[in-house]
Amino acid sequence: MDLVLITTRHDQHAALVVECLENNKNVFVEKPLALNASQLDKIIEAYKTSNGEALTVGFNRRFSPHAIKVKSLIGNSPVSVIATMNAGAIPANVWVHDMNVGGGRIIGEACHFIDLITYFTGSKVVAVCMNAMGVNPNENTDTATILLEI
Repeated sequence: MDLVLITTRHDQHAALVVECLENNKNVFVEKPLALNASQLDKIIEAYKTSNGEALTVGFNRRFSPHAIKVKSLIGNSPVSVIATMNAGAIPANVWVHDMNVGGGRIIGEACHFIDLITYFTGSKVVAVCMNAMGVNPNENTDTATILLEI
């Protein structure tokens, strides 16, 4: 076996990626790669000590024909991106909202659009500001405004 596909719930991704890299396997993991900085640090360490195995995260939107066309039109020009998403509400008791299992909607879903914006701009995110909408929102609300400094 040369390649492992990881398509489990979000909380299992990081540990499985580390295990695969430690066993010299190429890895394709669905997003998110990790739920927190500690998990990400373990992946980075395993990757550094691996034998150069491929590690790919399942960000698919940048590969769509439409995104490729937009990128070709933008080229290397400076660009300001406003992305509005409405993925629909998910009931509060569903696992994606559990910060320890699903990581919330930002880590679990908005990450696709953050990746797409970095693809369009050719830049990395350097700062994030998030404002939850509504009165007394939960920390894992799926109704929010996110500003990225890229």
